[in-house]
Amino acid sequence: MIRAFAPLLRDARSAAVVNVSSIAPLIGGGSSVAYIASKGGLNALTLVLARVLGPQVRLNVVAPGMVDSPWLRNGLGPEKFDTMLHQYESASALNTLVQPEDVAETIYYLGAVASKTTGEVHLVDGGRRVGR
Repeated sequence: MIRAFAPLLRDARSAAVVNVSSIAPLIGGGSSVAYIASKGGLNALTLVLARVLGPQVRLNVVAPGMVDSPWLRNGLGPEKFDTMLHQYESASALNTLVQPEDVAETIYYLGAVASKTTGEVHLVDGGRRVGR
């Protein structure tokens, strides 16, 4: 998509792309090796495209940790979700699970506010990577 829209993005005033990745390639853990590799690839692609499309277009990545969502709650079920929540919070510096609004706020910030930021992977993980 970025390649297809590159000419339009270059012509736009203060264009920005924000890709959504995951904490998984940054901590070396996640649901599968393929998942981790694909998200790591997206992070690297974003860095390369930030160089190629700059200075007209800024590109950044949001890398969420575990996000509290109906999909996660329903997929795990009540008992497994509560166990996972306790483990995640216990291992996170901010003792919290990420909310969808946290991710949306960061996407907005990188796309509309952070005019001098490009090529960055921005964690939104409640301090999970930092740990306790």
